[in-house]
Amino acid sequence: MVVWSTGIGPRRVVSALDVPKTKNGRIIVDSHLKVTRFPNVSALGDCGQIEDMPLAATAQVAQQQGKYLAKRLNAEGKGQQYGPFKFIFRGIMLYAGRNKSVVDTPFLSGYGFVEWIMWRSVYLTSLGSLLNKFQVPAEWLRTLLWGRDITSFGDDERGCLPHHPTIPEPWIDDKKEKEKE
Repeated sequence: MVVWSTGIGPRRVVSALDVPKTKNGRIIVDSHLKVTRFPNVSALGDCGQIEDMPLAATAQVAQQQGKYLAKRLNAEGKGQQYGPFKFIFRGIMLYAGRNKSVVDTPFLSGYGFVEWIMWRSVYLTSLGSLLNKFQVPAEWLRTLLWGRDITSFGDDERGCLPHHPTIPEPWIDDKKEKEKE
């Protein structure tokens, strides 16, 4: 079993699991991303934290953990041992707005327009499908020519599109509880 979640905090399913967690609600795992007391269960990304190696809940960490886990599971399927997870810091890039970005890598640090071009290049090359590699630049060009599209249809009070009625979400339960009071 693999436990994985996206976002910036643990999802309700992760919170409900009876496994050791950090004070932030992340599942504690060993250096092989195995959940303590449950060696056949792995947790990674935003919902898992290596006990002796706290790492930020970033895409860079989750991506490396995902690749590691795939290799480890393939090795174990062949009856082979696989070494512990090792994080390799590749740097941080962030969009700062107004066509400027911050870049901090082991080789280069800076802020400005050139860094923004670098950020866009890295983002574009990391997209998975060929379709996205065409659609994203087209969207960037459209935004450059006509500005951001801030049209919104059917937003709820949080500014998000309505959820699917069969998928329970924590804010729905909280809202119902408040109505009962």
